[in-house]
Amino acid sequence: MIFMVGSVQKLEFTKTIFDNVHGFIPLTEIEYSIIDTQEFQRLRNIRQLGLLDYVFPGALHNRFNHSLGVLFIADKMVKSLQIKEKLQEPNIRQLIRLAALLHDIGHYPLSHITEDVIINDYKRRTKNIHAGLSLEPSADIDTDSPQKEEESDLKSILDLSESHRYNSEIHSANVDSDFPHHERIASIVIKQSKIKQILLDAGVSEDDIITISQIIAGSTFGLGKSIIHSELDADRFDYVLRDSKETGVTYGLFDLNQIIRHLDFYDEPDVDEESTGLYIARKGQKAVEDYLISRYFLYSTVIYQKASIGFHKMLSLVYEGLLERNLAPSYFSLIQKFDSGDLDWYYNFNDMLIVDLLKKAIKSDIQDDGYRINSNFLKECCQKIIERKPLKLVKEEQIIAEKGQSTNTFERRYHEKAVVDSIVADAGIEDYWYIKSIIKRNITSLSPFISVNDPDSYDRLKEESIRIGEKGKKPIFLVDDPTSIIRPLANQQLVIASVYSKDKDYRQKILTAMENYERSLES
Repeated sequence: MIFMVGSVQKLEFTKTIFDNVHGFIPLTEIEYSIIDTQEFQRLRNIRQLGLLDYVFPGALHNRFNHSLGVLFIADKMVKSLQIKEKLQEPNIRQLIRLAALLHDIGHYPLSHITEDVIINDYKRRTKNIHAGLSLEPSADIDTDSPQKEEESDLKSILDLSESHRYNSEIHSANVDSDFPHHERIASIVIKQSKIKQILLDAGVSEDDIITISQIIAGSTFGLGKSIIHSELDADRFDYVLRDSKETGVTYGLFDLNQIIRHLDFYDEPDVDEESTGLYIARKGQKAVEDYLISRYFLYSTVIYQKASIGFHKMLSLVYEGLLERNLAPSYFSLIQKFDSGDLDWYYNFNDMLIVDLLKKAIKSDIQDDGYRINSNFLKECCQKIIERKPLKLVKEEQIIAEKGQSTNTFERRYHEKAVVDSIVADAGIEDYWYIKSIIKRNITSLSPFISVNDPDSYDRLKEESIRIGEKGKKPIFLVDDPTSIIRPLANQQLVIASVYSKDKDYRQKILTAMENYERSLES
């Protein structure tokens, strides 16, 4: 039952959950029913920060806690905007709350570590399919070519999959690799599970269910999307506060209430096309700048801690090795499970499943048959992850540089193939134990969707950047304001280039080979 009190839509709350970050969170009957489902309870077994608890033992919080926090913050944002006579569409407060609650319902195990690999796997395997290239054998390719056969099989899976078709129809794809993103998987989970029936029984229409899915995936436009998808969204606000609290650091603290209090929406015709229109009033500018700086320090100190990066790299490489051997769930196997109605499998698609896969890999006879990830390396990394034995950092260089400027001498020296080959040969080690890592992140733009594997995946569209403004005037980008402390940082980028290896012995061999290489350059 929804009615109006002033300009804020009134909801009937029937339950309350206590959260260690936000306190008591009130829930409607429909929200509590969704939380009670196996689909939502599954999120208790997906850690928010992957393997970061290996480094920061307190970081055991999960996607379940985070989803409740996002609901709470999103609702505060809606109420602040409704007081200003924005977001007045019928039922919009409840729809945005539901989108916030369900935004991670399609999340992969161990958060973004496995997701990054699954997306890259999908992109690699469907490159020719999405390029529109013929899958029929050509004159110079054998009719029985394994690559052609696999591509043909995968195309058949996509063409016949009801889940993939639904994913394609209700979302606009910016790039072909978007399909496996967890926020798009959410729409499939909602449609195929009892969550949809709960929504229908509560009076949510089929069209509104699609709207909820589109808000989650960011495949719609307008103010509703911006509360879940923008540089000032409830997702980012919660993860910064929650990650800071759970890891025990103070870098992620900021004045959330001050930011929300000064939210506004500019809906005049001259707003940039496809812009959300969300902006911060001038009085909230310092609070937003503090939030951006806090977010940067949280990432540079916690998320990018050297051992954390090493564990992330190891698990990414392991999952890639399992995927290319069809020993781990991919997007293709996932949609086939949904198509078959096998939701019991999905309930167990969590962190514990990944641990079981690692243990099985250690005991299995894994072959090397043209695969990129060596089987011995894969098994050893599985053992190291299970036993919490980190990679050893050989050498690292961190700099803050202008975006697009090639100033990282470390990357040019120790990441180039010819140099790497020379060092590996001199060190007398297997080439797969020379593990390179490169992270490039904008100082003022850090997201919960960060990958340490793809340095070019992060740049944000300008339409998603933060705006500030005054009533009756068109907002400007914060980075364009001459009074903003963020402006000098807007074109700056944190670059972390590093090399990891197996253990202390390998580390020393590589360091010695690097020294020899440096001396050869001087002679």
